[in-house]
Amino acid sequence: MEQQSFHPLDYLSAANRRKWWFIVPLITSILVGLVVVKVWPKKFLSRATIAMQSPALSPDLLRGVTSMDPAERQRAVQQLLLSPTVLDRVIREEKINPSKSPAEVTASLRDNLARNIEVPPPLGLGRPDPTRGIDLFHIGYTDKDPLRAQRITNRVASVFVEENSNF
Repeated sequence: MEQQSFHPLDYLSAANRRKWWFIVPLITSILVGLVVVKVWPKKFLSRATIAMQSPALSPDLLRGVTSMDPAERQRAVQQLLLSPTVLDRVIREEKINPSKSPAEVTASLRDNLARNIEVPPPLGLGRPDPTRGIDLFHIGYTDKDPLRAQRITNRVASVFVEENSNF
């Protein structure tokens, strides 16, 4: 039994014979991609990062006051961010959808922000210290118009910082 020897040019001639097996799927996927880009609705996400410093008080001054763990602190931040005070002020200052009722606009803004709140894990090489709490978190707003998404995100962040500094 004789073995056939293959030359590298044999592979090239096989690829040349089957070139349409490569070209047709490539062109089809490019065309489908272009159609999807044109037809798919555009959504822009604008994000803002807010950094918070954990309180650095002596334990002697905080006798009887329990410190908040990270989950409680995240819940408190989210409640303050999604509070009617912050949302109503943002809606009023940005004049968001004045044709709808304020309750509908507030619910829509609350849902949009709640979907885009993210608390990343703390930075550091070692294990995170559970007593430190949240160092920073990201808020975001999704919209069809990129400038409006950016404007509303900036307004929410500034109103949140102003309201939080009052406490």
